[in-house]
Amino acid sequence: MGDDADVLNKLSRLLETQSIGTDGESTQELVNKISSQMDGVSVTSGSGGNFLSTMNKSSVMMPNRKTPYEVWAEKQQSPAKRTPPKLNNKEFDSLVSKLHSSNKKKEQTIMAQSNANLAAELQHLHFKPELNKKSRDETKDMKKLIERQDGMIQKKNAELQKQRDAARAQEMQECTFKPMLAGAKKGTILLKRAGKSTQGKRADEMLNWEKDKETRRLQRKQIVEEMEEAELSFAPHLNRRSLMLTEKMRKEGKYTVDRATGQTASTPRRHAGKLAGELAAKASVAGHEEETFTPVINTRSAPRSGQDVHSRLYEKAVEQNINKHNEQLDLRKRLLKEVPQKKWETERMQGSGPAAWVQSARSDVKNRSFSQDTMIDDSLDPPINVLEYDPKYNFILEKIRFSGQ
Repeated sequence: MGDDADVLNKLSRLLETQSIGTDGESTQELVNKISSQMDGVSVTSGSGGNFLSTMNKSSVMMPNRKTPYEVWAEKQQSPAKRTPPKLNNKEFDSLVSKLHSSNKKKEQTIMAQSNANLAAELQHLHFKPELNKKSRDETKDMKKLIERQDGMIQKKNAELQKQRDAARAQEMQECTFKPMLAGAKKGTILLKRAGKSTQGKRADEMLNWEKDKETRRLQRKQIVEEMEEAELSFAPHLNRRSLMLTEKMRKEGKYTVDRATGQTASTPRRHAGKLAGELAAKASVAGHEEETFTPVINTRSAPRSGQDVHSRLYEKAVEQNINKHNEQLDLRKRLLKEVPQKKWETERMQGSGPAAWVQSARSDVKNRSFSQDTMIDDSLDPPINVLEYDPKYNFILEKIRFSGQ
């Protein structure tokens, strides 16, 4: 029944879409013409039973397409991995030299192009300043600025030192005050009569006494060490064979002895030093042998202090933060004049400067005891909130300033 329904549907679709004339044709001829246009259906002339049997034998063929699994399997195939070739030492050296030469050639090309562009820009510059003949004659025998710079600096420093000495001498001339030393002079006379040292000799005697004290201390230390060494009577019994092996190794240079400490050089340390030297030799990249540039650093640019630059910058930042905090305190005192301060705060501000007050407040906060559960301050002093300066708190200062006005 399913096949008959399909055939009837196809016939109805053909009748609707095809235009076939019926000029004197019989029904059987019309059916034969229609059946000839159907795929896989053949209608022969005969009885109705033959037509139905022929319709039952008809079939529909599907197009020969790939299944979804075959399409997925083709896409999952990955290309074979290429195995990189292994280079020997000669091939590796040739590759390095090739890459280095190509890089050098590229740099030379860029440099030549830059020089050509610079020459093209400068070839039209023919301006020459007109110098006065008298100026040329006066500067004819003068050295270049870079050659006479050191002499100029020394001359300037000598002139400044001369002016400082003159100013100091003038100040000393104005100092005409002379103290009355009658009592001191009388005391000096009495000391001389008694055979005792004067005040100037007393200072020299104190210095000499300090040197003698240090000498006596070193002597006592040496005597104690000699007494302790005299009590050490133990002498180990060394094997003669070990002594011979030690002497042989010392001659071959396999280990050395430090005469100051009496200790032998550490073998792992010597191996580590040797390994570090080998690694440093291997670390030099091939192809950079021509790069021998070393900057010339001025001696006046040497570090002025032995302090690490990171520590110095950190201390400077801390000092800046404290100064900013002190400025805010001064601003508060200047603008909020009518706001009373607490007693402890007034005492701290009067007892020391703002910087010392900040430091003391920090120490109090660190030493203050808090309960672990409730975080309540158990100390007797009032709480202190110490805040580091931060630009995001500037709006608070603006509000304080406007309210103070």
